[in-house]
Amino acid sequence: FLPGDNSCTVSATTGTGIPELLSRIDELMQAHTRAVKLLIPHSRYDIVNLLHEAGGVTTQKAEARGVKITGRLTPKAAEMVKEFEV
Repeated sequence: FLPGDNSCTVSATTGTGIPELLSRIDELMQAHTRAVKLLIPHSRYDIVNLLHEAGGVTTQKAEARGVKITGRLTPKAAEMVKEFEV
């Protein structure tokens, strides 16, 4: 493989290379997203649903003031919800 190549070898039969593949996926996701901590008002569950659909939610906890969410979002998505950052 070439330096900087994003490929890796895996075997569907034996599972060899799967841990490396998962590690590489995680690295790529970290490089293209940023961590966020949000408090979404209960009246804005539409945003909570969108974050789940985008796959960016790591944790979610309902609190008196709203829904506390941690996760990773693309810079564009993070910009869209910046008013809810805590």
